[in-house]
Amino acid sequence: MDEELRLLHRNQAANAISLNSSINNAARLIGPAIAGVVIGIAGSGVAFLLNSLTFVAIIVALVVMKGDQLTPRPPQPRGGGQVRAGFAYAWHHREIRLALLATLLVSALAQNFRVILPLMAADTFDAGASAYGWLMSFLGIGAMVGALICAYLANPSIRMITVELLLFGVLTMLAGIAPTYAIMLALMLGVGAGNTSFNTTSNALVLLAATPQMRGRILSLRNLMSNGATPVGSLVIGWVCHVWDARAGLIVGGVVCLLTCLILATATRSTNLERERAQ
Repeated sequence: MDEELRLLHRNQAANAISLNSSINNAARLIGPAIAGVVIGIAGSGVAFLLNSLTFVAIIVALVVMKGDQLTPRPPQPRGGGQVRAGFAYAWHHREIRLALLATLLVSALAQNFRVILPLMAADTFDAGASAYGWLMSFLGIGAMVGALICAYLANPSIRMITVELLLFGVLTMLAGIAPTYAIMLALMLGVGAGNTSFNTTSNALVLLAATPQMRGRILSLRNLMSNGATPVGSLVIGWVCHVWDARAGLIVGGVVCLLTCLILATATRSTNLERERAQ
């Protein structure tokens, strides 16, 4: 994320980070959605081939980037204890600590769509790969809507994360009890928007709250919480789906979102009370 600050002035950083986070998090849902449709129509081999071609766009973008328009910034010198310092900084910074905790919980147990939705399509609604593809497609459309809203607002805060988690949790639980496939598709729009809004806001918050010297380490911690927790949590959600069913997997994810929302709200209220007493 440091690249955004080199391409833009500091006063444009919030919009740039929010836009970058929006695109990144939306793509995590839109990509599998497109793949699901392609697999249903043409098979897995064609999906892999199309995925390989997308790297051409990245190469072209790097080639056409103009170096004279970048604003260079000296890198942080290497030294001992930098990882430990990053953890300590995150722990003592209230907003960063809460955002990382929320990311850990939600990523582990509420964002396992690739585990749950195939089971929903095959077992719950007795359909095939195309049905899964459409579920992911509607999830991706919702993700894009949520991404654009966050990029427009570009004002991340713990309160905003709390509201997004409340909506995300409620919609995920409703998806878990959806009586028909059509209703499930409609709810996927809201679930995708809520999921991407949370990821975008939490990512932008920790980056904007961190000092430039700590931003790289905080980003690494955030990625560890996000990308590292999901594979571990998928084992738990997979077990839940095996013991009960796919609906239970979604409901558990929704409950985790609401509990995380409660943790954030309680922490925010305690902080506000401390500030009032200090005054």
